[in-house]
Amino acid sequence: MSYIFRKKDKGKYYIYRGENKSMNGRSVRIKSKYIGPYEELCEYFQQAEVLVQHQMHFEYGLSRALYDLTKQLGLTQIFGHNLKKRTNDPHLSQRVMLMVLNRLIWPCAKYSLQKWYYKSDLVNVLDIPPEELSSQKIYRTMDILDRNTSEVETALCKVISVHESITFKTLYLDFTNQESYSRNQESEILAYGHNKRGHDDLYQVNISLCCDAETGIPFFHRTYAGNLNDKQFIKIYAEGLRQRLSSVGYRGRSTLVIDRGINGKGNFDLLLNKGFDYVGGLIESEFPEYFNIRKSSLRKTYAHKRQTKESLNILYTSKEESIYGRRHKVIVFYNKENSADKTEYLEQSLKRYRGKCETQLEEFKTEISTNTFKSKWNNVEKIKKKLKEINKKLFSLLNFEIKSYRFDLTWEISHNEEAKKQVIDNFGKHVLFTNKVQMEDREILRLFFNKDKIEKNFQFLKANSYTNRLIVLGPMLHSKDKRIVSHVYTCIMALQLYQIIRNRIQQSNLELTTQQALEELEEITCYYTKIAGKKEVVRHINSLENFQKNLLKSMNLEILN
Repeated sequence: MSYIFRKKDKGKYYIYRGENKSMNGRSVRIKSKYIGPYEELCEYFQQAEVLVQHQMHFEYGLSRALYDLTKQLGLTQIFGHNLKKRTNDPHLSQRVMLMVLNRLIWPCAKYSLQKWYYKSDLVNVLDIPPEELSSQKIYRTMDILDRNTSEVETALCKVISVHESITFKTLYLDFTNQESYSRNQESEILAYGHNKRGHDDLYQVNISLCCDAETGIPFFHRTYAGNLNDKQFIKIYAEGLRQRLSSVGYRGRSTLVIDRGINGKGNFDLLLNKGFDYVGGLIESEFPEYFNIRKSSLRKTYAHKRQTKESLNILYTSKEESIYGRRHKVIVFYNKENSADKTEYLEQSLKRYRGKCETQLEEFKTEISTNTFKSKWNNVEKIKKKLKEINKKLFSLLNFEIKSYRFDLTWEISHNEEAKKQVIDNFGKHVLFTNKVQMEDREILRLFFNKDKIEKNFQFLKANSYTNRLIVLGPMLHSKDKRIVSHVYTCIMALQLYQIIRNRIQQSNLELTTQQALEELEEITCYYTKIAGKKEVVRHINSLENFQKNLLKSMNLEILN
């Protein structure tokens, strides 16, 4: 049972909402929620006696803060201008905005959007009839958004770049994929490919993303076929990216900080022709001479400052070399911390691999002793070939002494210390290169070590409820291509809002994560109370703590208008 009661503290009365429960035949208060000072509400109360006929409460702080941010960016106007060209739907823009906000407040399936909406105080702000949030209307909106994604993204990127003082001179570019539980075999973008989370048995879509090198705010995404690798896609993407930059008014050269996955002379020639410079990495299999440079010859030092850890000290050397037929600056560096992590992981991997080999050999031994002459595993070379198939990379790091005599299989497995030492010696070594030979060594290294800004975007995008309950791109349940594209883009727009807030918090030097900040705002609740004898409903927002006020100020958001 819920009720309103007042409580005296330091000579003043305050109003609380209480909830009782029967325990051992007695009514005991189990919950209480502060509503506000009695003096502010006294005009609605008859002396000390209050008869509450009905009360409702809504999540207020987070939804109103994000709504204020969308107003700053003119989100509904952008949607209205770019989506209503082919439809007269008066609630289309608001529907898209709700889909974006939902990813940051309480992500749910599209058919549950209506249910979530009526639990938020947004229902008291936006005049949307219930039938306008039906599943049919939501899916129709997704179909329209798919046809206009490029126009919406261009307009939004223009606005964000102005609000957050973004230039497009240096961008991080990377690619990821998202598995789908759909079984649509006629899809043009759902396809089998190498999944980064190991779900190779599921269809997947690929997603490309650029983000600003300083703020980490994402721009210019694209959803494409799940079976295209990075080298293939960059040939399609380079021209489109240049057009998108031109459409937001930037026509200068941009420096792309890219992953090694696109390596190839043709791809770098293409980037240069499209007005892009680049900072990338070289692969050991293609350029072993750089990875064979001894650590003792790395005489220069670089200290990379980190927010939550001690500075990372790097040893490196740099020189100009001819790569892919063109002059480049090449930096070879050694990261001791990375080397230690990889060495530990190698030891664990070898232990697991050795265990799998032991299990396989036991199965061979049983099979040989049972079938004797009929067994196909009497051949030692055949057995080693099978063990190599389990893990080709680790096979050479173990010595296998296997003997088969009179239908009895024996073996001894040990580490190949020399081969293992050679592998470990290259751990922590990285080779960077750029066509901008005039760029300072420290700037190249800074850009490389800050590439976690694009990786963080993917982490936020692909997080689950255990790591970060916000945004949550998966599980991907849509089967139609246009709805997959729209779903991904609503998540990208939510990610943009998330990163804008994250950047503003960092600039204000508040020591908390973005998720912690949003959870703080979520604690702000709005109450609507109907009191006997009064026609109007009492609306009250629980008082903000000083920390919450400072948080809103740092994010340049206003929720109490």
